[in-house]
Amino acid sequence: MENSDKKALAFGLGAVAVGAGIAVLVSQKAKASPSPTTATLLVTVTDSVTGQPVSGAQVSIAGMALNTNSVGQCIFTGIPVGQYEITVTMAGYL
Repeated sequence: MENSDKKALAFGLGAVAVGAGIAVLVSQKAKASPSPTTATLLVTVTDSVTGQPVSGAQVSIAGMALNTNSVGQCIFTGIPVGQYEITVTMAGYL
């Protein structure tokens, strides 16, 4: 596929980033304690133009990688609390 035929990826932490390509919503659920040390992240990947879930996208964070399921979601558990770069890749998207 030519680069001009690919869609761009757009994503953000805690919000849907709208753009031509993929939008990613990241939700964090920390354990109910005064100062949690780990978190669970639910990542939802959708096509930002159609709003449809993107199945099979690879989501990488903190040295771990998962593929999204049929509803465009994957769940990372036991992530140490902190700031991370999240990378999402999918064939046909930039």
